[in-house]
Amino acid sequence: MTARLSDRSSAASNERSEVSHLRVIAHCLTTVVILLLPFVLTGCSSHPPAASEDPVARFVREHMQPASAAFFVPSPVGRNEPAEAVLEIRPPSIGPEELQQELERFAGRLGVGAADSIRVGPRMTASLVADRECDIVEKDPLDQAVVLAEGAKWRWTVTPRVGGRIRLTVTLTAPVVIEDRETSYRVTSFEETVTVTVTASDRFSDLMKWARDYWVILVACGGALVALFRWLRQRRTR
Repeated sequence: MTARLSDRSSAASNERSEVSHLRVIAHCLTTVVILLLPFVLTGCSSHPPAASEDPVARFVREHMQPASAAFFVPSPVGRNEPAEAVLEIRPPSIGPEELQQELERFAGRLGVGAADSIRVGPRMTASLVADRECDIVEKDPLDQAVVLAEGAKWRWTVTPRVGGRIRLTVTLTAPVVIEDRETSYRVTSFEETVTVTVTASDRFSDLMKWARDYWVILVACGGALVALFRWLRQRRTR
């Protein structure tokens, strides 16, 4: 009887010890959860900061309208022959390729050109440059107010002064206002190569011009040749 009581007492003691251990473990887990809960909630509720939009891109998106642009210049052209290069903007109802074909039909001759869909603002500026000797005279204001429904056009008289190939680059820009400061935004750029032909008459004119520019050298060389011829002749007669 005494042994059974002792066994029961020992089992109860072990049970109380296990319960105590479980309580300690539960307390520790509860403490860990309480400590980590704010960090978990903060991590779940926070989102990565949204990337800030470029101010120029925002201005273009908010203040500039879709449009079609096309550039055309006759090619081939003769050296010293004036030719008209044209850049035009029209509403997007006419496609860029269609606009380019229209410019070519209006020119009435073969040429080279390019076209693209762009965005335009209330003011646009165009410029045209060449990589070789070429006279470029604008026929329209370079800086123009643009009413998209009416379109806009820039024309230049291009007169190449050398033969071969000349690369023409037309650039279209728009003023962009960021924080009350105006800067230039490049909308698009077209680059085309024009073939410049040289005729036999042009080559003869070049020769005559060279003779006029260097006549002193020609006279000196001619005099030297005459003197050399006389000296050789006198030497043979001796």
